[in-house]
Amino acid sequence: MRLAPPPRLATLALLTSLAACTADPPPAPDQGCGDRVSHVRKVLGQRYDDAQAPEDVAAWAKALYRDFRASPDINKRAALLDAGVARTIDGCYGLADAFREAANAAPGSRRAAMTKAIPNALESCGCRGVDVESLGFLLRLSPAP
Repeated sequence: MRLAPPPRLATLALLTSLAACTADPPPAPDQGCGDRVSHVRKVLGQRYDDAQAPEDVAAWAKALYRDFRASPDINKRAALLDAGVARTIDGCYGLADAFREAANAAPGSRRAAMTKAIPNALESCGCRGVDVESLGFLLRLSPAP
């Protein structure tokens, strides 16, 4: 009969394997990531903007925008934005944490929390797996105070 290792050794083995997972440097950021993060910072510094969708956003984001504009229901509009943002951040899990952090901020401080956390998360993941153009556009539509 084989005995399980003492908890201390099991914890040490777990920590060692976790360290090995994080020891490799992250891959290089997507080309142009810095410029795209700067654009997101600029968008977050602006007030709510219900302007037309720019040409460089994905077709699905333009369709979402049409539905957003057509709905007078604030809850439906919020759900559309949530779904759109979730679609843009596919490969950058730090962005999900950034949005969670902003949602938990005090009312009146959410935009400031987003302005800090979202660009930092984008930089951390090097914009990999993120539709930054569509994300920036959807952030313009967010009336988060």
